[in-house]
Amino acid sequence: MKDVSRDKLRGRPRDETARRALLDAAYELVVERGYAAVSMDAIAAKAGSGKQTIYRWWPGKADLVLDALEDWAETEITKMLEMLHGIQRKLGINKPDEELEEMKESLDLGELHKNLGESNDNE
Repeated sequence: MKDVSRDKLRGRPRDETARRALLDAAYELVVERGYAAVSMDAIAAKAGSGKQTIYRWWPGKADLVLDALEDWAETEITKMLEMLHGIQRKLGINKPDEELEEMKESLDLGELHKNLGESNDNE
């Protein structure tokens, strides 16, 4: 019988701080240089990580960059919705927070990610 608790101890634990740094580095480098000019080595160096850390989280550059772009888009959409909410309050328009959340959720970033991945596979 397999010892499940022992399996949980295998490998290095994933570090959310490193993941965040890698996402930020990937986004910044792609914006600065373009996708084709960015290497995994460059992303790792900018994030202060090793390439092995990247591969613990993502199978390749395309997956990392897609996650970085999705993360950026979600952050920007959240900022815009918060700004819209503030403007609505100043104008006396009371939209419930639930309605704004529904608007955010209707922007299906998972579907965007899937579609971007499919178009990347076709290249």
